[in-house]
Amino acid sequence: MHRHISPSKPAAKAHGGFHVEYNLFEIDPKGEKKNRKLIFDEEEGVECARNTIRWAHDRADILGLERSPSNPLRFTLKVAHRYHFEAATVPQLEEIMKSGQMVMGDLAPPKADGQPVARPANRRARLQDFETIQRIGEGAQGAVALVRHKKTKRMFAMKSVKLERMKSEALEQVKREKDVLSHVRHPFLVQLFFSFVEENKIFLVLELANGGELFIHLQRQKGKRFPHHVATFYIAEVASAIGYLHAQDIIYRDLKPENLLIADDGHIKITDFGLARESITGMAGAIDGEPAKSIVGTPEYFAPEILLMVPYGKAVDWWTVGVLTFELMTGVSPFHQEKVPQPQMFAKIKSGGAGDRIFEGRAARRLQYPPDAQDFILQLLNPNPETRLGTQGGFNDVKDHPCFTRFAPECLPGFTWDKLEAKEVNPPWKPASMNIRQNVDSSNARAGTFMETKPLSNSSQHDPKVLSGFEFTAEGKPFD
Repeated sequence: MHRHISPSKPAAKAHGGFHVEYNLFEIDPKGEKKNRKLIFDEEEGVECARNTIRWAHDRADILGLERSPSNPLRFTLKVAHRYHFEAATVPQLEEIMKSGQMVMGDLAPPKADGQPVARPANRRARLQDFETIQRIGEGAQGAVALVRHKKTKRMFAMKSVKLERMKSEALEQVKREKDVLSHVRHPFLVQLFFSFVEENKIFLVLELANGGELFIHLQRQKGKRFPHHVATFYIAEVASAIGYLHAQDIIYRDLKPENLLIADDGHIKITDFGLARESITGMAGAIDGEPAKSIVGTPEYFAPEILLMVPYGKAVDWWTVGVLTFELMTGVSPFHQEKVPQPQMFAKIKSGGAGDRIFEGRAARRLQYPPDAQDFILQLLNPNPETRLGTQGGFNDVKDHPCFTRFAPECLPGFTWDKLEAKEVNPPWKPASMNIRQNVDSSNARAGTFMETKPLSNSSQHDPKVLSGFEFTAEGKPFD
């Protein structure tokens, strides 16, 4: 958005606290003048309405304040969008710059030509703002590194994805991850702080979860399974996050231990949203709302409706919660077995594992299930999505199951859903080491992407229209 402003009456007013107003006017595309008012003050909020552009002290909206090198009266205020102004006189311009600096703060030293340029604390991030500490993960498209912000010393996880030879579907997958993470906020979802494009790569700057993958910790347990109370704690946090996503009409579609991270406070962070899908309003596809149809995800976590290639909805995520619960409690998959052909595994999935027979054989020898947990798994692994737990009443059905109304309070002291989401229920453990590489599975043991791909042409690969949507800066104060 461009506002070209020329001088009008050069008036400035000061009131109680810090509050300065400047009367200017806008020249619209037809050449007509419209009065505008620019206000600097210390109150929270931004207003751009009618004849007033009011910029207040909210760093989430600061992008800069610069003088024009070619016009001695023109300056640019960057507040989420750029607003171009002209002052009436050079002294007025000096006063405006001084007022903006008082509110914005953190201005860089003047350039050689004496023109100050704003460098606010949460301006757009760039690669030069970070130093790489160590690489902590690799994939087919790129890598994840532990990085430190040079100025604040804050640690982040930075995912980099190479644009060279990237398939169009892979580019869309990264775009989808950025789009979803840019507008969700939940205590058990990883947070995206910045995304940008540089050096022919896409960079996502993410919240650091220095405990690494839940998958690695599961593999280190005796029998590769968690005690009941540990599994219940993690499943409750996962269910809370899935319930939140569904309330935003988002399905996740790739739930597995490899995509669950442990934060430094010991709580779960769901990551990797490349297969997520927005605008899914229906639970079972055939009931209501826009359905999904793609065959994506991890094979042993596929819901029956995905394999049957029928439209599906949010219920696919509750199926994967059932698979995850079974795996965390037993150390084995309810459907996958080594040396068993995939078509046979898929047939077992379509039948829901033949009901309670999934608790026979290996699973029965490994663990005696609490009845409430067993019923919870069976209701989630219902092959009919229309009657699956979580379909009729959504997340409330899951919250009201005896696994959480009766069993969870017995094994998790003080458990309530409100306390869980406020992180007031103590986690089983907290990571002690910053060497998180040892807690990340770099073998890519279970491929998580089933999709059709096609090459991204050179013309679209570097097209600014394709890449412009990757620029993102989180609201708030990500470097504080």
